[in-house]
Amino acid sequence: MMQWLTHRKEWLSWLYVSLWILLIFTGIPIARSLQEAMAERWGREIFTHLVLACILLAAIVASVALLRRAAPSMRGVFGVLGVALVFVTYTLALDANPEEAVHLVEYGFLGLLACQAFSHRTQDAAAYGLAAVLVGTVGILEETIQWVIPGRFWGLDDIINNAAAGALAQVMIAVGFHPVQLRRRPSCASLARLFRLAAAGLLLLGLCFANTPERIVSYAESFPRLQFLVEEDSTMVEYGYLYTDAEIGVFRSRLRPEELRRSDATRGASTAEILDRYESPEDYDFLLASYPSLIDPFVNEVSVHFFRRDHYLRKANDALSSSPVTNPESASRAFTVAYRENQILERYFANVMARSARAWPAELNDRVRSYSAAEPTYDSKVGQALVTSVTPRQASVAFAIGVVVCALLALFFERRGRRQTTLGNSSAKD
Repeated sequence: MMQWLTHRKEWLSWLYVSLWILLIFTGIPIARSLQEAMAERWGREIFTHLVLACILLAAIVASVALLRRAAPSMRGVFGVLGVALVFVTYTLALDANPEEAVHLVEYGFLGLLACQAFSHRTQDAAAYGLAAVLVGTVGILEETIQWVIPGRFWGLDDIINNAAAGALAQVMIAVGFHPVQLRRRPSCASLARLFRLAAAGLLLLGLCFANTPERIVSYAESFPRLQFLVEEDSTMVEYGYLYTDAEIGVFRSRLRPEELRRSDATRGASTAEILDRYESPEDYDFLLASYPSLIDPFVNEVSVHFFRRDHYLRKANDALSSSPVTNPESASRAFTVAYRENQILERYFANVMARSARAWPAELNDRVRSYSAAEPTYDSKVGQALVTSVTPRQASVAFAIGVVVCALLALFFERRGRRQTTLGNSSAKD
């Protein structure tokens, strides 16, 4: 099968890569509506089934191609099946958001096309790295385009899925087909190309990490057409702070501890009034749209904590009221989430709770606590996407260092390659 690496002209290989990338980008504006239509008709599980079918088909085609070789390779077949199993496991792990599994097909196939295109000039093992880095960079670019399209959002998880699919495609080629022309050690020229491309990818990702909510708000103020970014709460990377409480567990917030305390003290009454006005679960989306995190992180965060608390309380009560109680462990987990979220609200949003009609009476709090787990191991999902391990400045410095290192390595290998070529020419003349 991998003989296609040499059967096509280079310009044709790159044409296929370009057309596939164009197809991915063209689908951005319509992908969400198409996904919703398919989910409404067949259920969200349809995406998992389609992706698994594509993986199975690819594994069968690759295995048949290996067995039809002049020297059939069972080792290669097992390699292909092993990578296919990894793809299947990855797909099933995305069951909470099955639509995202489609990225594995899109970028896995792009990885195959990219490896073929690079192999024309990079006839050594560096072609795998070049293909993987190109796929990752295209994935970053796709998410960046999505960010400026109304109704679509930038997602770091999608970038990771895209890059993983491209890398797994390279593993499949290497362990399954092990093409002759890619068995050589990377040359200096190949490594120079690899590090140049890596520098470009890191630079693009670094710009995304530097695109903080504060900068997005400034864009919207300068360019009114970008106001939808604020209204839809469309962010790239948000930085925050990790709160660790020995009695509760951990949660994250966009606000520093002193900012959180000050906001609760000065805005507790007005925030409680807002929350009481939008008490119904049906009002939740409208509430978040009215107070996006880009404009009012305090109201937004406390709203999410309230919603999560009340949602899991209803879920726990429903499980407990079923006759007979079919899943007591599920009810206990739901009660635990409700109780821990209420603890966070009482301790860190105390002024809001003191003025809100939605504060729990003591008897309800005691009842929920009696059903919840006792261990303080709770990790709130509110603000889970916030980056808390580094600050924006630290992230920018890290990416800058990465870009500079890759650029210097590219320069180093480029000069070393030229020197080797010069020495080789001199030896030939002698």
